[in-house]
Amino acid sequence: MLRESDLGKHAFATPEAAVASRYAGIPGYVIQSDLLKPIANTLAVRDDTFRIRAYGEARDPSGKLVLARACCEAIFQRLPEYCDGTNGPEVPARKISATGVFSNIEDSDLTPSNRLFGRKFRIESFRWLGESEI
Repeated sequence: MLRESDLGKHAFATPEAAVASRYAGIPGYVIQSDLLKPIANTLAVRDDTFRIRAYGEARDPSGKLVLARACCEAIFQRLPEYCDGTNGPEVPARKISATGVFSNIEDSDLTPSNRLFGRKFRIESFRWLGESEI
């Protein structure tokens, strides 16, 4: 293991950045990019923003004639905070064991309302759609 004292006299602003294994970079030493490069084209950033479109219509009492139609679109963003602020955003909804098995939501440390409703959502935008936009 390379230590700061191994660097001798230096003018490095952050010598702790050099502290690592002496073998880093040699053939056979696995680094993060070795693992990520083969799957790079399949990786995606998690997106917690959703577009939801809705359609509705009003009909006459017989149900045959359409009196009005409306279409709308809303953009929602899921936030890290829970609906009930009692639990902080860092509290997991479910626990995971060392073997990768998730617990039931009932076994979590969340309040009953957070178990039921989960994280907060915020409406980022809302608009009515015209027929040409559907």
